[in-house]
Amino acid sequence: MRIHRIRLRNYRGISDDIVEFSTRGVTIVEGANERGKTCLPEAIDLILERMDSSSAKAVRDVKPVHRDDAPAVEIEVSTGCYRFVYHKRWLKRPETILTVSAPTAEQLTGRPAHERVRAILDETLDEELWRALRMEQWSGRGKPGEGILPSLNTKTLVDALDMAVGGARGGDGQDNLWKLICEEREKYWTATGRVKRDRRDLKHRLTEVQEEVADLKRRLQEIEQDAHRVAQLLSDRARLVAIHRECEEREQELEGRQAAAEQLSGEVERRDSIHREALAQRDSIISQQR
Repeated sequence: MRIHRIRLRNYRGISDDIVEFSTRGVTIVEGANERGKTCLPEAIDLILERMDSSSAKAVRDVKPVHRDDAPAVEIEVSTGCYRFVYHKRWLKRPETILTVSAPTAEQLTGRPAHERVRAILDETLDEELWRALRMEQWSGRGKPGEGILPSLNTKTLVDALDMAVGGARGGDGQDNLWKLICEEREKYWTATGRVKRDRRDLKHRLTEVQEEVADLKRRLQEIEQDAHRVAQLLSDRARLVAIHRECEEREQELEGRQAAAEQLSGEVERRDSIHREALAQRDSIISQQR
């Protein structure tokens, strides 16, 4: 079971607040004292276990002090193939609303909604494992401030942990998990609790490797800068080649026009010479006629 979102209204000292959880990994609720951390697991238990008609002490205890408001809790849950939003309000105008969105849509209220959620959890949830995996800072056992670890007496929890670390399901008298924990510890510490030499050597080697990685990153950055400069120069070269080609074409065009101009200039000089000769002949003829 995974809880995606929980909303508390008029719950102890909380007027209205929503907490959304990540869809991956393990959720750890952390914060200063008296901030309402304990309210979250308490509210989850309350909405899953107590009907809206309940007036038990556990319900009365969450009613806000100095206000005549009804406590309410809403959670969004995925479990097995189901996903649903579940809402309950106690004491005043009690109500229960269940909206199932997967695998098929359902809408229920009141006692049928409560019974449907219980049926879904019975179908999809190992409640012994669910309770064993939860750990609260203070649960009423031992002294305040002492962490209360989940009990390993739950067989499903021991089996699940054994399977998670690669062991086979053991019998009731076996403790594969503790053995593997001890074997893992012996890799890094001596029997007296001192760090083993291999681990110290690995730590020194890790420092050397980190320095090598930093140097390689610096060199890689320089290479990337050079590559960027080369790409820029190649772009400039392509642009200059295109300009040079245009200049060559323009030069050929101008050379052709110059040749045509020189040809025309020669033709002008030739015709000018003919014109001068014609003028001289005319002047000579006129002189003879006089």
